[in-house]
Amino acid sequence: MKTGISAGRGGRYLRAVPPSPGEKSFDIAVDATLRAAVLRGGAAGGQSGGTFPVRPEDLRKKVRVTRGNRLVLFLVDASDSMDSSAGLAAAKGAVLNLLAAAYIRRDRVGLVTFRDEAARVILPPTSSIHLAREKLRLLSAGGATPFADGLLKAWETIRTDRFKHPGGRTVLVVLSDGEANVPLSPGGDRMAEIRSLGERIRKEEIRAVFVDTNPPGTEREEARVFADILGAEYKRISRLGSGELLDIIGSGEGRKKIMEKVRKTNAVRHLEADGIPHEVLTYDASDGRIDAPAVAEKLGLRPDDLYKTLVARSGGNVHVFCIPGGAELDLKKAARAAGEKKIELVAVRE
Repeated sequence: MKTGISAGRGGRYLRAVPPSPGEKSFDIAVDATLRAAVLRGGAAGGQSGGTFPVRPEDLRKKVRVTRGNRLVLFLVDASDSMDSSAGLAAAKGAVLNLLAAAYIRRDRVGLVTFRDEAARVILPPTSSIHLAREKLRLLSAGGATPFADGLLKAWETIRTDRFKHPGGRTVLVVLSDGEANVPLSPGGDRMAEIRSLGERIRKEEIRAVFVDTNPPGTEREEARVFADILGAEYKRISRLGSGELLDIIGSGEGRKKIMEKVRKTNAVRHLEADGIPHEVLTYDASDGRIDAPAVAEKLGLRPDDLYKTLVARSGGNVHVFCIPGGAELDLKKAARAAGEKKIELVAVRE
């Protein structure tokens, strides 16, 4: 089942719309239907006793976003070689973009890293994208490169997830520079181990993508060899455009199609009109937590990495202030800056 917008009874309630002409079977949005009846009654002058009958033209149906039964598992090389080549920073940036696409599609995500002597599942499969961002933000590089153990942990994680979600699809995204210097067992043959694990992954029909994190001008033959062993698509991170990056987990859906599901703000429209490069970060606002500290937490950022826009008024004058997310607006100083005696903040609901 693919992620999409539907008017059925499954999925998260997204918004309400009038039913199509002649449509009889749909999930009624009671809240929106009652609002439509009240607004129509008010416009007509109201009814005695304060009641408003619900008429067919007041009916609204629920539009839902359905979840795709799919896991996107990231296997990230966090060894010392990734730190020295700035590969980990590039990998983090790529994963953050991919997480934004996963959020729109309502995919589950997981994160496995490998460094030192072993791999770790630092985030079992979850639908919490902001938790994945936070785990990624805290990731640091160092030590040797146990690539074989990373593949083993990824394979085990995917098999466990498939028992819980039979029929689900999986995308394994490997981000590595192609180095592998720690065998599964002491004195073991690293390449033989990797080939054996690659065969397991291919037998499970796991779609794999190998993203080579080596910087431009640096080639490591092992990266292509590992991609072939996994039966994976090979990508160079230095050559990935934003659209191709999102195609990695979009099954052919480019950035434009994915971002169609994100409501554009006026700021985004101005950036696009002026051709200014930018990145749109998305987060789940269904819990009502849209203050700067909460949004920063969901995006895996510091509050001061964000800016919040505050609207204030004085009489008939309106003033807009843009300040760091972790700061508070001093109303006295703001009034002096605006040339007013006194100003007050406008409530969010207004």
